[in-house]
Amino acid sequence: MVHRIGLDKARVVEEAARLIDEDGLEQLSLGRLAERLGVRTPSLYNHVAGLGGLKRDLALYCLRDLFDHTLRSAVGKAREEAIIAFSNAYLTYSREMPGRYMLTLAPNPDDPEAQQVAGKIVEVIAAILAPIIWGKKAPSTLSALYAALFTALLPWISPGAFVWL
Repeated sequence: MVHRIGLDKARVVEEAARLIDEDGLEQLSLGRLAERLGVRTPSLYNHVAGLGGLKRDLALYCLRDLFDHTLRSAVGKAREEAIIAFSNAYLTYSREMPGRYMLTLAPNPDDPEAQQVAGKIVEVIAAILAPIIWGKKAPSTLSALYAALFTALLPWISPGAFVWL
């Protein structure tokens, strides 16, 4: 099969992201992805390094996507308004893109690029919380507390439930 026009690594990863949002990460396979893209499975190897490479590319894509969503929400806001905007963006992301969200929860500790992108999210959290709690906790502690609290509460917030953020 000839290279399909318009098929590139970005399109492959974006379609994989849509697939995991709809069906979950456990349903991701090169065969299913190729079918959705209208190509044969071997064609995907021109763009990703097998299923393992796709999952790594997908994890990086999801981390960057979450970073972009949350950062954009908080830009130009300060203190409580920034916390609320960031939290709402984080919650919305987890609800609207559940497969992507799950990939952001535990970035591969052996992947420096994943750790770097995850670190950017931590920096945003620290920048938002620092003016409120400056000097009381280290930025890494603030970010860890926020992440732990939000991750712990997230499963309890169901669609349609009252959200105080």
